[in-house]
Amino acid sequence: LFADDARPAENKLYLIDPTGAIVLEHTKYGGNFLEGTLAGDKVLRTVDTPAGRLTGVICWDADFVGVMRQTAQQGVDLLLIGANDWAGVSKIHAEMAVFRAIENGVALFRQAYDGVSLATDPYGRLLAEMDHFATTDRTLIAQLPIGAGRATIYGMIGDTFGWAALVGFAVLGLVALRGWLRPSANDG
Repeated sequence: LFADDARPAENKLYLIDPTGAIVLEHTKYGGNFLEGTLAGDKVLRTVDTPAGRLTGVICWDADFVGVMRQTAQQGVDLLLIGANDWAGVSKIHAEMAVFRAIENGVALFRQAYDGVSLATDPYGRLLAEMDHFATTDRTLIAQLPIGAGRATIYGMIGDTFGWAALVGFAVLGLVALRGWLRPSANDG
């Protein structure tokens, strides 16, 4: 617990409905050690709207693949990402977010204060994009296919296949090594 004047800052995203009520609150959990802010709990909250189920994260949060898998597990239709990048990483950081949309079968809207803002469908097809470093126009408009999400194998099993493949290759390597080290009948 902290006294109010000693409490570290929090980096938060709020989603506000048309009546002005806060319907979703998210505290950033990624990169906090660099910012000196309190870290969130790595639990994605959702809100059901007439347009579909929404969730939102902040910047580096989208780089945590295991946490982002909650979008698939919770049946999210639209992933909102607020970000503030710098020129050296803005394009690749935006493109990494597209992978989270594809992996989890959700539409994506990523708004960057500085950097690349973009919108994609659940298949990663780019619907709109704006690079804040290349234009003075700060408005990105996109029509997203909300509710067009789909279940994905990754959303269901996560990295299980990757880990199984790694274990399989390790076993094959050990079997091959054992055969290579064992002297043959002709060696002797």
